[in-house]
Amino acid sequence: YFDTANIVTDQYVYYQVNQNYFREFGREPFSYIISTNDPRDILRLPMNYLDSFSDYHSFSVTAYNAGGNTLGNSTVVADAWGTLITNGITLNDVLRICTHTITNGSYVGPSGPYYNHSNSFVYSFYSASIRYPVLEISTDSIGNITYTTYQDFLNPVIESQTNSFPEITPNPSNGNFLISNPGNDDLEITLYNSTG
Repeated sequence: YFDTANIVTDQYVYYQVNQNYFREFGREPFSYIISTNDPRDILRLPMNYLDSFSDYHSFSVTAYNAGGNTLGNSTVVADAWGTLITNGITLNDVLRICTHTITNGSYVGPSGPYYNHSNSFVYSFYSASIRYPVLEISTDSIGNITYTTYQDFLNPVIESQTNSFPEITPNPSNGNFLISNPGNDDLEITLYNSTG
């Protein structure tokens, strides 16, 4: 599905990176496929402090007995620059990229049609000396943190061993699903239907 991608993560997300952009093509885990009709530009390079761009993107979701389409727009701004101090390292010349994304999707599953609206912010911190963001913080539209990821410089791990996140399959679901918890983390689970 993603012939022009040159990077794939352990979460089966496919990217293409070159001297002009950092672009997401889609996802292909075991239970569904998200393929882009118009790929999402994560960065357009070079990106300097106060640079910005907007990107329209769309993708299709295909899963067992379900499918649909999502349209979205992202506004990307390099809104901060400076020193990032973590528990294990101090990095100079770090660029913070704020990405505000709004998406609207419609899907059809075994129980009928449903709709999805998302409004989120992702703050990614890039250092010239490290290829991937050293820190990412994602929030919902009112600022509640929904996830964070970071490079642990004191206790680095091998990338192939980091796939220990809880997973719900199939997603979307007809009402029956499986929750796997390979990291044996304490979980608090809240279920919402398509209307919230």
